[in-house]
Amino acid sequence: MNRQKINEPNKDSQFFKRLQDITKANNEFRKCPHILINFWIMKYVLALLPAKILKLLLLSQSTMVFSNIYGPEKIHTLNNYLASNLTFWLPNKGATALGLSLISYGGNLNLSLIADKSIINDEKALIEILEDTVREINHAYKSIM
Repeated sequence: MNRQKINEPNKDSQFFKRLQDITKANNEFRKCPHILINFWIMKYVLALLPAKILKLLLLSQSTMVFSNIYGPEKIHTLNNYLASNLTFWLPNKGATALGLSLISYGGNLNLSLIADKSIINDEKALIEILEDTVREINHAYKSIM
Protein backbone atom coordinates (compact mmCIF):
# COMPACT_ATOMS: atom_id res chain seq x y z
CA MET A 1 0.00 0.00 0.00
CA ASN A 2 1.28 3.47 -0.85
CA ARG A 3 1.52 5.27 2.50
CA GLN A 4 2.63 8.58 1.01
CA LYS A 5 1.37 11.48 3.12
CA ILE A 6 0.61 14.96 1.88
CA ASN A 7 1.67 17.36 4.61
CA GLU A 8 1.05 20.71 2.99
CA PRO A 9 -0.40 20.35 -0.50
CA ASN A 10 -0.36 23.39 -2.72
CA LYS A 11 -1.73 24.01 -6.17
CA ASP A 12 1.54 22.75 -7.70
CA SER A 13 1.68 19.54 -5.66
CA GLN A 14 1.48 16.00 -7.00
CA PHE A 15 -1.83 15.58 -5.16
CA PHE A 16 -3.54 18.32 -7.16
CA LYS A 17 -1.97 17.14 -10.40
CA ARG A 18 -3.43 13.70 -9.74
CA LEU A 19 -6.86 15.20 -8.94
CA GLN A 20 -6.74 17.18 -12.18
CA ASP A 21 -5.80 14.06 -14.16
CA ILE A 22 -8.64 12.09 -12.55
CA THR A 23 -11.13 14.90 -13.24
CA LYS A 24 -10.04 15.10 -16.88
CA ALA A 25 -10.33 11.33 -17.36
CA ASN A 26 -13.71 11.30 -15.59
CA ASN A 27 -15.06 14.11 -17.78
CA GLU A 28 -13.91 12.31 -20.92
CA PHE A 29 -15.45 9.07 -19.70
CA ARG A 30 -18.80 10.81 -19.07
CA LYS A 31 -18.96 11.74 -22.76
CA CYS A 32 -18.60 8.07 -23.73
CA PRO A 33 -21.78 6.25 -24.87
CA HIS A 34 -20.86 3.28 -22.67
CA ILE A 35 -22.30 5.02 -19.60
CA LEU A 36 -25.74 5.40 -21.16
CA ILE A 37 -25.67 1.84 -22.50
CA ASN A 38 -24.66 0.53 -19.07
CA PHE A 39 -27.46 2.51 -17.40
CA TRP A 40 -30.11 1.08 -19.73
CA ILE A 41 -28.80 -2.46 -19.32
CA MET A 42 -28.70 -2.18 -15.51
CA LYS A 43 -32.12 -0.53 -15.28
CA TYR A 44 -34.15 -2.47 -17.83
CA VAL A 45 -32.43 -5.55 -19.25
CA LEU A 46 -31.24 -6.97 -15.93
CA ALA A 47 -34.71 -6.44 -14.45
CA LEU A 48 -36.02 -9.06 -16.90
CA LEU A 49 -33.58 -11.80 -15.89
CA PRO A 50 -34.33 -14.46 -13.25
CA ALA A 51 -32.57 -14.07 -9.88
CA LYS A 52 -30.38 -17.16 -10.37
CA ILE A 53 -28.91 -15.78 -13.59
CA LEU A 54 -28.44 -12.33 -12.03
CA LYS A 55 -26.45 -13.80 -9.14
CA LEU A 56 -24.08 -15.47 -11.60
CA LEU A 57 -23.68 -12.29 -13.64
CA LEU A 58 -23.17 -9.98 -10.68
CA LEU A 59 -20.67 -11.99 -8.65
CA SER A 60 -17.87 -9.62 -7.75
CA GLN A 61 -14.41 -10.39 -9.07
CA SER A 62 -13.00 -7.12 -7.78
CA THR A 63 -10.47 -6.71 -5.01
CA MET A 64 -11.45 -3.12 -4.17
CA VAL A 65 -14.74 -1.28 -4.43
CA PHE A 66 -15.32 2.46 -4.10
CA SER A 67 -18.62 4.29 -4.05
CA ASN A 68 -19.62 7.84 -3.34
CA ILE A 69 -23.16 9.07 -2.78
CA TYR A 70 -24.38 12.64 -2.66
CA GLY A 71 -26.66 12.57 0.36
CA PRO A 72 -29.25 14.96 1.76
CA GLU A 73 -28.06 18.43 2.72
CA LYS A 74 -30.48 18.67 5.65
CA ILE A 75 -30.41 16.43 8.71
CA HIS A 76 -33.61 14.41 8.97
CA THR A 77 -35.58 12.80 11.75
CA LEU A 78 -36.75 9.21 11.64
CA ASN A 79 -39.60 8.23 13.92
CA ASN A 80 -38.90 11.31 16.11
CA TYR A 81 -35.17 10.48 16.37
CA LEU A 82 -32.61 12.87 14.95
CA ALA A 83 -30.53 11.08 12.31
CA SER A 84 -27.40 13.12 12.99
CA ASN A 85 -25.04 10.78 11.17
CA LEU A 86 -25.40 8.63 8.07
CA THR A 87 -23.21 5.99 6.48
CA PHE A 88 -23.50 3.02 4.18
CA TRP A 89 -21.43 -0.08 3.70
CA LEU A 90 -20.50 -1.65 0.43
CA PRO A 91 -21.47 -5.30 0.26
CA ASN A 92 -18.46 -7.53 0.77
CA LYS A 93 -19.00 -10.04 -2.03
CA GLY A 94 -16.78 -12.64 -3.60
CA ALA A 95 -13.13 -11.64 -3.62
CA THR A 96 -13.65 -8.01 -2.61
CA ALA A 97 -10.95 -7.30 -0.05
CA LEU A 98 -11.42 -3.56 0.47
CA GLY A 99 -14.43 -1.28 0.29
CA LEU A 100 -14.37 2.49 0.71
CA SER A 101 -17.57 4.50 0.71
CA LEU A 102 -18.22 8.22 0.98
CA ILE A 103 -21.55 9.90 1.60
CA SER A 104 -22.34 13.53 2.21
CA TYR A 105 -25.01 14.25 4.80
CA GLY A 106 -25.99 17.40 6.62
CA GLY A 107 -22.95 19.30 5.36
CA ASN A 108 -20.49 16.57 6.37
CA LEU A 109 -18.59 13.95 4.43
CA ASN A 110 -18.76 10.51 6.04
CA LEU A 111 -16.18 7.87 5.16
CA SER A 112 -16.59 4.13 5.70
CA LEU A 113 -13.92 1.52 5.19
CA ILE A 114 -14.37 -2.24 5.26
CA ALA A 115 -11.48 -4.62 4.77
CA ASP A 116 -10.91 -8.34 4.75
CA LYS A 117 -8.54 -9.51 7.48
CA SER A 118 -6.34 -11.03 4.79
CA ILE A 119 -5.13 -7.55 3.79
CA ILE A 120 -5.58 -5.53 6.99
CA ASN A 121 -5.82 -7.53 10.18
CA ASP A 122 -5.43 -4.63 12.63
CA GLU A 123 -8.41 -2.37 13.28
CA LYS A 124 -6.02 0.42 14.30
CA ALA A 125 -4.61 0.40 10.76
CA LEU A 126 -8.12 1.02 9.36
CA ILE A 127 -8.61 3.93 11.73
CA GLU A 128 -5.22 5.36 10.72
CA ILE A 129 -6.11 5.09 7.02
CA LEU A 130 -9.39 6.95 7.60
CA GLU A 131 -7.72 9.62 9.75
CA ASP A 132 -4.99 10.13 7.12
CA THR A 133 -7.65 10.41 4.42
CA VAL A 134 -9.58 13.03 6.39
CA ARG A 135 -6.36 14.94 7.09
CA GLU A 136 -5.45 14.98 3.38
CA ILE A 137 -8.94 16.12 2.38
CA ASN A 138 -8.75 18.94 4.95
CA HIS A 139 -5.30 20.02 3.72
CA ALA A 140 -6.49 20.01 0.13
CA TYR A 141 -9.61 22.00 0.98
CA LYS A 142 -7.70 24.59 3.04
CA SER A 143 -5.12 25.08 0.30
CA ILE A 144 -7.71 25.98 -2.34
CA MET A 145 -9.99 28.10 -0.15
